[in-house]
Amino acid sequence: MPLFRPIPPPSRDAPFQAQIDWAARRDPIGHQVHLWLACAALALIPLSSTLATIGSTILFGYAALRTPTIRRTWRQIPQNACMITLVALYVWLATSLAWSSDPDHGARLLRGSRYLLLVPALLPLLRHARILLAAICTGVFVQVTAQWLIDDGTGGLSEHAGFTALWFSMAAATLVLMPASGRSGRLDLTRKFLAPIPMIGIVVSTARSALLGCTAGLIAGMTLALRRNRGNRKAMVVSGIAVIATGAILTLNPSTPINKGVQEAIEATSGAEETDIGTYPDQVRPLWWRIGLDAFKDQPLTGQGLGSAGTMIADDEEVQDITQNGTTNLHAFRDDYHSSFVTVMAEGGLVGSLLFTAWIVLLTKQVITRGGELDAVLLAGLASFLVFSMLNTTLFSGRLVAFAAILMAISTQALPRQSALKDAVREAE
Repeated sequence: MPLFRPIPPPSRDAPFQAQIDWAARRDPIGHQVHLWLACAALALIPLSSTLATIGSTILFGYAALRTPTIRRTWRQIPQNACMITLVALYVWLATSLAWSSDPDHGARLLRGSRYLLLVPALLPLLRHARILLAAICTGVFVQVTAQWLIDDGTGGLSEHAGFTALWFSMAAATLVLMPASGRSGRLDLTRKFLAPIPMIGIVVSTARSALLGCTAGLIAGMTLALRRNRGNRKAMVVSGIAVIATGAILTLNPSTPINKGVQEAIEATSGAEETDIGTYPDQVRPLWWRIGLDAFKDQPLTGQGLGSAGTMIADDEEVQDITQNGTTNLHAFRDDYHSSFVTVMAEGGLVGSLLFTAWIVLLTKQVITRGGELDAVLLAGLASFLVFSMLNTTLFSGRLVAFAAILMAISTQALPRQSALKDAVREAE
């Protein structure tokens, strides 16, 4: 197989599919290596921050080396409203460092935005979007195995169980909602049979926000798939219900850690004494949100500036009151508001909030209209991400930015017809 085939490039007006096909056939070996590096990176991202950094850095570097061949697939990125809006949000938050009370911390938070490079890195591979999603599932199954083998937490190989659990929701959505390819009916049934495993991983992680997100995502994805008559609807519904029921049964089981977490959340919101507010992290979360909303009210247009949350929380009278003796739970101290929506409001003000809202609307529209046969999977992933974002800050952790970037990458252009690797690199006759 020659390294580069002498194939004339398509015209600038050629459709996106022609651009990615030319790149694959012009550089068949490079395309194959690119795909396997992408699969490795997407399998590593759910595992840990260190592995995610290693895998993604190699992928980004290799994509940069292939720029002369694949740059034509990037032409629409500067015109993509969803991408423009998210980049504008990060630019605005970077600008807000000028009036932040802790600009150094704010600057560190922006490092996670590097995972937006997944969009150009994955665009040339969209003929293999199903394989890319399968790579994520592979990483999730490795992580579930690690959860059972490593008994020093609930995140398996990950230092943050909640971040891991969000990726489990993407795997569950893929296994339940990805339609059969036409010749893999048995494989499709196998996927649906395995779908409850990621939900078990979520329960083991005790990440209640991921549990809610996965449930909401599956409902949203199944609703879209049913409306559009996608795939084997009966098998999909049975599998989806089995996944949701697995989560519900394990959560209601009094012997599971997640049940204890749910009980703590109920106690935290059922009128606990004010002096005990630091006992449960769940009691502190509404406190952080109140502080964030107060910060927004004080500076509604521009916000307090990225990175200011730690100062605002530490200076709050209620936080000082419940921590002054050092005898209560110091969960009250934190450097973010534990919600993307509150964080953007407090630190980015009205400008940041409008950009964030516009990005959500544009991405939802993009997923539904350009997701092709994977639209239900992408919508389920987006719904899971948004529910998780209500209860966690997701804009600055690299592995969570990566989650959103993958949704954007697969839906930036109308999803082309999926093909096997050998077909993608085969020289056109």
